[in-house]
Amino acid sequence: MKFPMQDKVNLLDIGARYGLQEPWKHWQGQITPVLVEPEEAEYRRLKARYPHVFNVALADSEGSRELYIARGAGKSSIYRPNLAFLDQFPKPERFHTVATQKVTTTTLDALYARGELPRIDAVKIDVQGAELDILRGGKKLLDDQLLSLQVEVCFDEMYEGYPHFCAIDGFVRGLGGMHLQDLSKRHWHYAQGKHLDAKGRLVFGDALYFADLERIMAMAARETAVQRAAFIAMIYGFPDYSLHLLRSSGLTGTRVTEATRYVEKFCARKLAIPSRAMRRGLKALAAFFPATGEDGSVGAKRVFGRLYW
Repeated sequence: MKFPMQDKVNLLDIGARYGLQEPWKHWQGQITPVLVEPEEAEYRRLKARYPHVFNVALADSEGSRELYIARGAGKSSIYRPNLAFLDQFPKPERFHTVATQKVTTTTLDALYARGELPRIDAVKIDVQGAELDILRGGKKLLDDQLLSLQVEVCFDEMYEGYPHFCAIDGFVRGLGGMHLQDLSKRHWHYAQGKHLDAKGRLVFGDALYFADLERIMAMAARETAVQRAAFIAMIYGFPDYSLHLLRSSGLTGTRVTEATRYVEKFCARKLAIPSRAMRRGLKALAAFFPATGEDGSVGAKRVFGRLYW
């Protein structure tokens, strides 16, 4: 059953290799994805599947940058790989530069000013180091429209000059009315102990930010904005925040009432959203089956097909 809302949610997916990922790919009937992918070959593959794809490199200014093409898929960056750090972990050759390419850069705000972007509700960024550059280049767009942000963050310098989590967190909080909802983390095993049953070193992760109710209520067409924000929170697995937005908004329109009932029913389906005790049990069970990558990394767990942050 579809979530009752007046408009579709517009998702801006920056660094869209392989197409839509969790949790968005299961809700394609209620979202309009806008994808950004600078690598030409991957752009062509995406263009065959999605109608709105930009083949541009985003940064904090318009101009040109050097793109370091890596041996491994999805490891290319406008930042040079920090091999002194990467060599401590399995398969550092994935990050080795095999070619360089001069790319023309633009900014989100430039695309926004030219009318090339639709209204943007949710943003997901995974671009191997350029996340803060892109955020800085889209400050006006983000100030005006942002309801949620999923952004890859780093706790170590995988690439030379790679901004750490604290810099990205400071920027997002500086937008006003955005809070850190959750943080998924990825750990890497050192090469010498990659087969050990150990947690490993915290290297990177994904930070998830949601708009506060006050920010949403200050937007134009606030009733539809509340509906879209509640939908986003629900599909990320935070129906409690969905209900907070819908009930605390004071709005009484038909769609808001329908959305509230939808979330309440969604929460009541024990198999879809486990009780708190069951959820804790599933997480404990998942701990015995860590999602370990071929590089020795340990990260988010999947239980019965549902991704838990």
